[in-house]
Parts: sequence; C-alpha cells; structure tokens
Amino acid sequence: MTPGATEEIADWWGVIKSNPPGAQFDDYFVRQDLGQNYIYFGIDSMDPAVQAQIVALRDSGKIVHLYGTLFSNVPDSYGSQIQVDRIEVEEQDAGSFMPPGATEEIVDWWGVIKSTAPGAQYDDYFERQDLGQIIYFGIDSMDPAVQAQIKALRDSGKIVHLYGTLISNVPDYNGSQVQVDRIEVEE
Repeated sequence: MTPGATEEIADWWGVIKSNPPGAQFDDYFVRQDLGQNYIYFGIDSMDPAVQAQIVALRDSGKIVHLYGTLFSNVPDSYGSQIQVDRIEVEEQDAGSFMPPGATEEIVDWWGVIKSTAPGAQYDDYFERQDLGQIIYFGIDSMDPAVQAQIKALRDSGKIVHLYGTLISNVPDYNGSQVQVDRIEVEE
C-alpha cells in the first residue's frame, strides 16, 4: 500500500490492548480472524461515543468486531490505524453455556504473567513469548498452591515456564485458558 492508502473494513474481529505507560500511542487492535496469524493495528475513532467504547474495551479480553476504514503508513501503533465507525462486542449471557473447544497438552511454554486493567472482566493473563511473536491466553489452575504462585508472579517480569493444558473457546482472557499443573520460574 502507498502512504496513506485506505481500505474499508467490515467485521474484523479481535481484541483491543493498551500500550505500556509512556508509549507514544495508547492502544492497538489485535486482529484474530485470520487463524493463528495475529496482526496488530493502531485504533481510533472520530466519533466520541466510539472513542469511549475503545477506551472501555482496552485489555478487557472481550472479542470485538470492527467496521470502518484502515489507513496504512500513518503515525499510530504498528504504522497503521483503523478509524472505527462501529464496534460490536461479543457478549456471553450470564447464564449461557459456552461449550469448551479443543484441549491441548502444553509443555514448557514460556513468557510472563500479567494483570489486566482494574475493572477488567478477568484478573490476569499469560503472555506467551517462545514463538517469536506474543500470544495471549487466560491463565488459572485447579491447584491452590499454583493459583497462589500465578498471583504472586503477576507483573513481576519474571519468565515462567508453564506445563498443563490449553483449553480453547472458554470464558477467559482472549477466549482461551491455560490450566496450569506446574510453573517453573527462571532465576
């Protein structure tokens, strides 16, 4: 695309994330409707109501569907920006059942455990870093000792190695959850 080229977008889905404090831009969109290949875009809106929605959805883990215009080669996160006209949020009814998807045993996935923003639907997530790109998963454990370890490691910056089971299509951060049996912490 040439500088400033535009493309209309419809029903791109993914999650809205915050950049770290002090970053030049405050947030970005992680497009997830292309399978395992996540693509990152800056995100904004000219509509104050949609801007407020973007801010409210940051780091919530909620899947959003975007409609608007993609601008390439512009000053925003990842050199692009989605100017959003409309956001649709995937909602789960309070009593609804979300059948779990596939499960996969995991061995030695490594990354860091982070807290979500105050007021977010879920309290933490795992940022997997061993694939050359960062992928986000909900994280929990059935073992109270491992639960305590997860809580203690949040935002510590320590690299952890996880062993357990990945469960997809569950109500947790990014629609997935690593059910941890064991954590090893790099010293």
